[in-house]
Amino acid sequence: MGRTITRWHSVADISFEIRGLGTTADAITALVEADRKVIRRALYVGGEKVVARAKELVPVDEGILRGTGHVALPGLAGDLVVQPTFGGPAAPYALVQHERMDFHHTTGQAKYLETAMHELAPAIVQEVTDQIEAFHQSYARASLPASQRNSAAPLANPGPTPTERFLNRQMASEARSARRRARGARR
Repeated sequence: MGRTITRWHSVADISFEIRGLGTTADAITALVEADRKVIRRALYVGGEKVVARAKELVPVDEGILRGTGHVALPGLAGDLVVQPTFGGPAAPYALVQHERMDFHHTTGQAKYLETAMHELAPAIVQEVTDQIEAFHQSYARASLPASQRNSAAPLANPGPTPTERFLNRQMASEARSARRRARGARR
């Protein structure tokens, strides 16, 4: 069963309550969490690409700064943020090398991380979008009858999911009940 969730909706002087959406709410929560995992993974891969490109652009004297580039895995809770960084314990040095436009480097350049981010941001956004769409296609396909699941073709319009169909039926039923109660109150 799941927990009972109560939602109140008001239209003029008519109020109604929907109960028993615990299972649906649990399914929605699970889908949102799965989305977060897909986004988290795609952002991490994007961050790794930014660091790889920045390593091509980082100023090189002895190569130590280049070796400090890394990306932290976004957390599961809170904002999904990926942070490509350079420097580690030598972060002040990395910051100076990144920001000082007046330094003349024989190999590499200032703004190495910023440049990599600007170059790759559109591709990363597209990759995250593609990963989410692929996940949702997979999720929609899993909700189809078994005979239709094996199709490799993308779902052009999979229609409402089982959860959406359930919610639509619940809302229609509650609306009918509210109309009946309203008619009875007018008499």
